[in-house]
Amino acid sequence: MSRNPTIVAMVLGFWVMSAGLVGCQTKDVTPPRVVSLDPAEGATGARLDRPFVAEFSEPLDPASVNAQAVELTVDGAPLAYVVELSDDGRRLRLWISEQPPRLPATVTVELKEAIRDPAGNRLQPRRWSFELADWVPLGGVLNRDPAHDVSSLDLTWWNGPLVVWGEVDPDTGDASLYAARWNDDAGRWEPLGERLNISPQTSCDYPSVAVFEGDPWVGFQCFVRGKAQIRAARWDGGDWQRSDALNHDPDRPAFTPLLAAGSDLYGAWREWDTQSSSYTLVWSAYHGAWSPGRPDVVSGTPLSQWDFTAHGATLWAAYTDESGGPAGAVVDEGNGQGWTRLGGGPLDGDGQQGTLSGQVRLTVAPSGELHALWKEGGAVYAARWSGGSWVSIGDRVSTTTRNYPHDAVFAGGTLWVLLADGALEEVYLRYWDEDATAWKNLAGAIYKENRYEARVTFSPGGWPMVAWTAMDPEGVVRLYVVGYNHVLP
Repeated sequence: MSRNPTIVAMVLGFWVMSAGLVGCQTKDVTPPRVVSLDPAEGATGARLDRPFVAEFSEPLDPASVNAQAVELTVDGAPLAYVVELSDDGRRLRLWISEQPPRLPATVTVELKEAIRDPAGNRLQPRRWSFELADWVPLGGVLNRDPAHDVSSLDLTWWNGPLVVWGEVDPDTGDASLYAARWNDDAGRWEPLGERLNISPQTSCDYPSVAVFEGDPWVGFQCFVRGKAQIRAARWDGGDWQRSDALNHDPDRPAFTPLLAAGSDLYGAWREWDTQSSSYTLVWSAYHGAWSPGRPDVVSGTPLSQWDFTAHGATLWAAYTDESGGPAGAVVDEGNGQGWTRLGGGPLDGDGQQGTLSGQVRLTVAPSGELHALWKEGGAVYAARWSGGSWVSIGDRVSTTTRNYPHDAVFAGGTLWVLLADGALEEVYLRYWDEDATAWKNLAGAIYKENRYEARVTFSPGGWPMVAWTAMDPEGVVRLYVVGYNHVLP
């Protein structure tokens, strides 16, 4: 059978053209470019638990993305870091794996020429700098009602930071209690139930939170039919299980409870005797049920600016004693059978007559060693109880005469102090550096001006979180929480 020469020529021509097109494909000579940076160049407030990301105009050769192709420094010094490439090859991620010695700090990243695309085109070197934050906000404002003032707060750790606070309706003066836990994976505060108030008709405030046998407990003050009562509530995972009134004397108003977890859960509060016009300090223990309140600590004194803590079966109560004798902040130790004054008299930091100690805060080391923080004569002091006497920790904790001790916590083998200090009464977190025998700020000021209350807690990994209240420009008292910027474990 004969072939059509025209058709044969067309087919052969197509093959030749196809081969020519394949052989003449354009070679990739375009180098990859950086198209976005996160954090942006010059940004502030970067977090250490988030990656730093450079996005490129095209996929990179995975073999070229390694520690030799990237250089990272913090304040000019090298720190350990990890480099990884996204599955699509377009995003280079950097994780700092070593905690910087100081914050805030400046990160500088050098993206080097060794980075290339699959065709071998090399990156034009790029430098990128931004600033790490010292304190990182955990969410925004916590006020449940944006028109309500936050009147009180407490903070602890329970599978994340757990904050409990009171809000006051400015129109009625009634207070409501709320609790929320920070979910870091979801990046939000998750409420624990609705209000802690024992009923919609009650006004409840002044919470104290503690974790006992794995469950969070809150002690609080409620006005029930015009009488101030002390209540406690346990979170069972789905709702708050509330106690009856704990008052020792049902006819006496009771105020401002404090909880402390030891071998039992302990609570202490003040009860007002209208006949003698004085307070009595009452305490109770919970182990399956609350024991009857015991008014055997002290009475006949205002009990102003007091604190309470426990370790094992030992209790400590601190308060300003004005019942006679030398006035000032004293610490009493109880064992369930009676109470003993530690040191025999008021705490004394400056050794001078006529200066009154007060505003005392207590905390206990895991070993059971008690630590005290107090204000005296315009300065803040700290000491530990050695078993026979108070031993000063350094000189003064404060650096100016405008100061206020908010909280004290023993964590990571040392004493931490949260205090306002300075012309604007800036809030700082300070720690005792045993090697340097000096008090040091962990970082910069957490907040300045118009602050009210503040509390600090620590994660099991040793990272601090601080909650505080402050008045905003509209005149409403808001609640905020921050965490110290740190690398992932």
